[in-house]
Amino acid sequence: MMSGSQLHQVWIRSVSLFELRMCERHERIAGGTHHRWRQRAEPQSMRRRLNIHVLAAYALVTLALAYFGVMASRHIALPGLNVDEVLGVRPAVGGPVARRIFGIPVLTISYIGALKSYIYFPIFALFGGSPETIRLPTIFISLLTLALTFKLSRLHFRPSYSALLALLMAADPIFIFMSKADYGPIVLMMFFKMLALYFFFRFIATSSPRYLWGVAVSCGLGLFDKFNFMWFVLALVVAAVVVFRHELRSAVAQSRSQFIWPLGALLVALAVTARYSLPLFLQTHSRAVSASSSVTSDPLGRIEFVSDLYLQTMNSKDQWFLQTSAHMGTITNWITLPIIGLVVLAATARLLRRRQSPIAQFIDRVGLFYLLIFVAILVQIVLTTAADGPYHIMMLYPFHYILMVSVANRLSGLRLGGVRSDQSADGVHSPSSRRRFGRSELCSPRLALVLGVVSVAALLVASEVRVGVHYQQAIDDQAFSFVWTPAIYKLSAYLDRREVQRNADAIISANWGMHNQVFVLSRSGDRSKYTDLSREFTELDNPEQGKSLAEEFFAGKRVLVLAYAEGLGDRTTAAARDHFLSFAKYYFGAIRRERVVTNDRGEAMFAIYYVDARARR
Repeated sequence: MMSGSQLHQVWIRSVSLFELRMCERHERIAGGTHHRWRQRAEPQSMRRRLNIHVLAAYALVTLALAYFGVMASRHIALPGLNVDEVLGVRPAVGGPVARRIFGIPVLTISYIGALKSYIYFPIFALFGGSPETIRLPTIFISLLTLALTFKLSRLHFRPSYSALLALLMAADPIFIFMSKADYGPIVLMMFFKMLALYFFFRFIATSSPRYLWGVAVSCGLGLFDKFNFMWFVLALVVAAVVVFRHELRSAVAQSRSQFIWPLGALLVALAVTARYSLPLFLQTHSRAVSASSSVTSDPLGRIEFVSDLYLQTMNSKDQWFLQTSAHMGTITNWITLPIIGLVVLAATARLLRRRQSPIAQFIDRVGLFYLLIFVAILVQIVLTTAADGPYHIMMLYPFHYILMVSVANRLSGLRLGGVRSDQSADGVHSPSSRRRFGRSELCSPRLALVLGVVSVAALLVASEVRVGVHYQQAIDDQAFSFVWTPAIYKLSAYLDRREVQRNADAIISANWGMHNQVFVLSRSGDRSKYTDLSREFTELDNPEQGKSLAEEFFAGKRVLVLAYAEGLGDRTTAAARDHFLSFAKYYFGAIRRERVVTNDRGEAMFAIYYVDARARR
């Protein structure tokens, strides 16, 4: 039993804690931030205006989702299916994988997991393989990503700015076309990245371990999708520790046992990913210089390469599927890069403990958090010489837009000229000030700021729509690179003919870039005939070294060999085709070119050769 004095002390502490919480609640009510009492504290007219703003934001998001859906699904089969695009779904139809556990596909290739193929198992079982069944699911996932981004941004920004962020992403051609073809792949990466951020900020707000589990599961699935998701996970950890270390320490101190398991699961996922991915990244330093010249021992050269790649990707100028490089890009870099520079200066001022300086007012903790993620990922991309494509730069997406919206949202919340233009000195809205809208309101700094933000956003969105329409016109003109040619459908349709299948015991791809598509698009009973020997023929400089290939894949069979038509591709493509022709002539004598497959422009895309190896030399 406690004594009277002890009971009195407990009662005093309880009352003090209650008074502290009540004071905090009254402060939140006065500031208009308490979600339960906000409507009671605001006038009826303010509630109506807030509802109008929220409804307008949701209407804008709906418009953005509709635009993205139409632009991404228009001519769903164009450009043609790409070999890497189909790589992730190949295990869903029984294709080869890098690793299985208990017969279940785990790794599609050494650094890409089989997560995407799990999504396609039921889809292919019900509807079969086609451009529609391959691309519509990725478009749907990207629509979920846009909706999730809006929900995430609502945790930070006003509804109108959250809707603006979703609109900027939905209208961006690089996001539209990369989502359509899942080039990289990037679709699941974008979704899990936004999902992890949403769970993280919910955890910061509530200290609930279930949201920390959400972060751990989202990051784990992202790592399983592709190992370079580790860039984001490490950046998230760094930014969280730097910016929200006090909130993290307080949450963990409440109940260590509830937080140790999700944190441990995340660390295990990171360790396993690092174990398999770091050797792959380190090997890139010793490989031959790639066509993109991204592999270099010169740090300045690497920085220059990544900078150029970033600029071409973020302004949608690096459209990989077109026949020739397009010279039209958005104005994204002209707007976002100066803002990122401003945010860097503001963050520097805050770190120097000069928070009252005007420049420091352009960033808050949320902006600093996203800036650290952006910088940490960029540094890792520079250090990873294997990162040489626009799909690697997409790991930075859409943080440049988030920083841009963060600055706009921050400015609109600052007091301009000491007093906000729509408030009195004590922060209370005056009914008379709302009824009158005269010259002073037209010239107010806040109104000028809003008009400036709207003008810049409209200009940027118009630029994105213009470039998106330009690329849609290029799609209508069938101006595709040979590895994205729709002629792949003609090739697949020809190989699916009954008479062709009856006269072929094996179908072999001599060039890289066609095997996965024809394999997935073929009938299930014929897929055992398909084999990809593009790497073997690329490395076969001397036909005398191909004896094992002749015995294992050709001897005693009637073989159709697929290759690109002459004049297509680079030296590697031509070398693989020439190596096959020399090999076939050396071992089997004369070969016959069975057919040439052309695109809708009449240009030769694929050559099909017939090799009768039943009477081998």
